[in-house]
Amino acid sequence: MKSDLVRTDLKILRGAIDMHLHTRPCLYDFLLDDIEAAQEARDAGMKAIVFKGTYESTVGRAYLVNKIVGGIKVFGGIVLNYAIGGLNPFAVNAALNLGGKIVWMPTGDAANQIKSFESLGGYKGLMPRGVTFGKYKEVGGISVLTDKDELVPDMEYILGSIADFDAILATGHLSLHEIRILLKEAKRKGVKKVILTHAESRTLKAKTEDLAELVQMGAYAEFVYSTISPRWETRTSDEIIAFMRALGPEHCIISSDLGALSTPHPVDGLRSLIQTYLEKGVSEEDLEIMLKSNQAKLLGLE
Repeated sequence: MKSDLVRTDLKILRGAIDMHLHTRPCLYDFLLDDIEAAQEARDAGMKAIVFKGTYESTVGRAYLVNKIVGGIKVFGGIVLNYAIGGLNPFAVNAALNLGGKIVWMPTGDAANQIKSFESLGGYKGLMPRGVTFGKYKEVGGISVLTDKDELVPDMEYILGSIADFDAILATGHLSLHEIRILLKEAKRKGVKKVILTHAESRTLKAKTEDLAELVQMGAYAEFVYSTISPRWETRTSDEIIAFMRALGPEHCIISSDLGALSTPHPVDGLRSLIQTYLEKGVSEEDLEIMLKSNQAKLLGLE
């Protein structure tokens, strides 16, 4: 029997771009490898995805997936955690020269992240299963600022490379204080594309007025599935919708930030998020902007 159900969620998902998903190989256990994630996104009719790797550049991996999986564009980037040398301008320049699209500031190794997760035992609560590298006990995390609240010298080179390649600066798990200073310097260096990484997260602790200030500086606020998942429960969907309405859809992007064993596959999570927002009154037009138009501008796919 043919169903008359209109699947608006699936219609909106077609052509969507996920700027933030996690895949194997990684030191964390993830649900899908690069090829499987690209195939699932392609089969759902999505336009593009971006791999985020906590411990290595995903630029070369994206290149190979593009050779293997047709019908979708796959991009990579680099996260400035300890495994690639932290705030390493050489690694950034190489990743962008090879076609990388996003440079994320430190995430799991950010000083702000470690402080935010002190209740979990610092690194003990953050390190992936099986990693017992003692060096982590000797470090306190990475900050982009000196003790005088100035950008560390290598950030000048990093921002310069991001500007030269018209790449995207993503704020990772930095603090609001760090981000405010970083964005001012990024603008001065000519960086035109900025994403506030999962702007609703517990590591950022942002209020509406904080995000509005950063958006006025040219950033897009990213809202993801993982923070409303049972694993984290950082915000409710109603809280995120309130952020979106206050900032305006033209300043927001929706990503999955999925791949963990405790969450749905990225495509399934994104579809669920779309349907949830539809049921709570977010318009199709606004969802199209936050899932397609803004991402296409950032990635140069217009």
